[in-house]
Amino acid sequence: MANPFRSLKYLPWTDLALSAVVTVAIASAIDYLLRMGLLALGTSAAAASISNGLLFLAAMVLPLAVYFGLGALGVIVTSRLFHQVILTANTMWALVACILLALFIRSLLPIPGLFIGGVNYFVIMGTAIGTFVYGRRYWRY
Repeated sequence: MANPFRSLKYLPWTDLALSAVVTVAIASAIDYLLRMGLLALGTSAAAASISNGLLFLAAMVLPLAVYFGLGALGVIVTSRLFHQVILTANTMWALVACILLALFIRSLLPIPGLFIGGVNYFVIMGTAIGTFVYGRRYWRY
């Protein structure tokens, strides 16, 4: 009987881990800049009236969109910066695992952010869906 986990040792783990670190660093920088921009905007009275209407959107839709975008950004970074990695379904699953590991390590560090936090079910699903929707053209059967 063939071992289904045999192909795991042949994946380019170091390049995928570096790609995940670059991806999470870019996303964390954007998240931090958004936080600083909203804090600066939050001091005005007009922003308070606008923010009440956007509260539902910010609380429900944006976190899912952020993690969807994080998965897509992982594919973009890997395909543009790490040319030696051939993106297939196996390497994209490994990329999702590396991104989740990088997000877990980021959650242990005292880095302030607006949307990016720890790892939970929505983070896993959003990242996986974003990776495979954007990386659809890289699937090899």
